[in-house]
Amino acid sequence: MKNKGLILIIMLLYSFTCQAQKFTIKYQSKPGNPPAFLKKQVNFQENLNFDFNNDGTDDLVSIFWPIDCCITVNTYRGYTDDVLWSMDIPGTNNGQSNFNSYGFADLGDGSVSAVFATPSKIFIVNTEEKQVAFEYDRLNRIIAFADVDNDSYLDIIANDRSGNYFIVIGLEPNNFNGPPKHGPLNDFSKAGEDFELFLKYESQENQRLAFSNIDFLKLDDLDMNGDGILDISTLAEPEGEPEGMSVLDGPSKDVLWKFPFPEEYIQNILNGGFHGFFDVNGDGRKEVLLGDNLIVSIEKNIKSIGENFKIKAVIDIDMDGILDLIGIDTNSNTVQVWGQALSTPTFDYELALGRLGQNYPNPFYDNTTITYSLKAPARVRLNIFDLNGWLIETLVDTQQAAGEYLVDWGVATSKAGNIPAGQYYYQLNVNGQVLTKKMIIVN
Repeated sequence: MKNKGLILIIMLLYSFTCQAQKFTIKYQSKPGNPPAFLKKQVNFQENLNFDFNNDGTDDLVSIFWPIDCCITVNTYRGYTDDVLWSMDIPGTNNGQSNFNSYGFADLGDGSVSAVFATPSKIFIVNTEEKQVAFEYDRLNRIIAFADVDNDSYLDIIANDRSGNYFIVIGLEPNNFNGPPKHGPLNDFSKAGEDFELFLKYESQENQRLAFSNIDFLKLDDLDMNGDGILDISTLAEPEGEPEGMSVLDGPSKDVLWKFPFPEEYIQNILNGGFHGFFDVNGDGRKEVLLGDNLIVSIEKNIKSIGENFKIKAVIDIDMDGILDLIGIDTNSNTVQVWGQALSTPTFDYELALGRLGQNYPNPFYDNTTITYSLKAPARVRLNIFDLNGWLIETLVDTQQAAGEYLVDWGVATSKAGNIPAGQYYYQLNVNGQVLTKKMIIVN
């Protein structure tokens, strides 16, 4: 019995020690390099799970503040009263009512972790052991959940409470010697020249958008180099005032891009903030959207869109395969759409391409067939988009000869996973010319 008790004590000590060392600060930027000021929140649902028991239905998290105690977190099955998980988090009832539940994820330790935060502290909780695996009391704001260093585990990118630098929290790597004390130095080069976009649409006067902003950014909108890994955008504030920004590669923390804020644009940038990286001119490379109405290319060419334009959303609104900038003109109170203008109307190049047929059956609930024809050899892409213009799946991306083509698409077998019922678009891009049609998925 004594040996068993000793073994139990050793196991508990080992478990506690391992648990305490699981998560750490993996990276800390140099003071004076806080995150670039995002005006929109990153969509946490891309990597976090809200289905605690993995039954296909999101579960509800509620938070209680018992008097003179801790904070009690309950997770309910769907929207029922069945409690799936409950835990008291001690030392958190300090009169702060803004206690947030971010969701559940495997952060690399093989268990389900829950992430909670007050306005000044973050908690990573092991839901199986009901233990706080990590806490950090200098948190200002969680920016994103993403695999920043490409180790296959989610990291947490957060702004320090001082607002002076950012940190990356994650599973402690092997042979870890502590986070580097600072990131790369600020070394900016001169900005380049202007480039051109076009006003594609303007509403009547005294009209405004029904939304103020698109609610969330996708993680892809913060991936500058297109490698599928979130890059880290930081401000340079050596004297406490923004002077420029740097973009760091997620895994290596090497500098991908640096941009000094030209003096004449600083107030514009401070007003509008940093929106993300988007290919808005169709050249295959992403541009940086800053301020109220600024587009900056990789070569640091700056385009000011309209005199009084304010960016509100980035969507391929006309389904031509190129993102558009949607916003308002504050002088005329009109809704405007800026982007690349097509040189050839659809009805002209429809004849040159051949044709894009209507999918059959339509509406459909499982499988459908899309037909198109080519009159000459061409590079062909066939994409599926949702109503917001986000790419769902690429069905064809290759060089094809002239002729008739049939492409089958199955909802259940789609690489995009579970696709809900609703209206979608399929788009044929042939040598840069685009045809689009609508299709409907029903239950």
